[in-house]
Amino acid sequence: MPAWILPPKFDNKKHRQKLKLVNPANANLISGDTMNPNFGRGARKTAILFDELGFWDYAKDAWEGTADSTECRIANSTPTDMTTMPNLKIRVLMFCLCCGNFIPLKHKNGMTTKN
Repeated sequence: MPAWILPPKFDNKKHRQKLKLVNPANANLISGDTMNPNFGRGARKTAILFDELGFWDYAKDAWEGTADSTECRIANSTPTDMTTMPNLKIRVLMFCLCCGNFIPLKHKNGMTTKN
């Protein structure tokens, strides 16, 4: 990471470990996990990001298993056959910088993400 983005007293050897990044100024933690059916279970989190969820072998298990871990689950994926993500009833919203509102996105089949 560039030096300007790092907090004061950040020590790369001490605060950046495998699948873990700690902010020494406030003890905030960004942690990673591998794709698995028990992904994200256990401790409570502020938010969970599912990167490339459309390609996960255990997408449904991981999504459903994190329901009690956080109120903020974010899923993204590049285009795929989309057989998994629509079945998870993920509500996809776009944040509008102009008005400050979240706007439901529409799928190309016309179905809104509120369905």
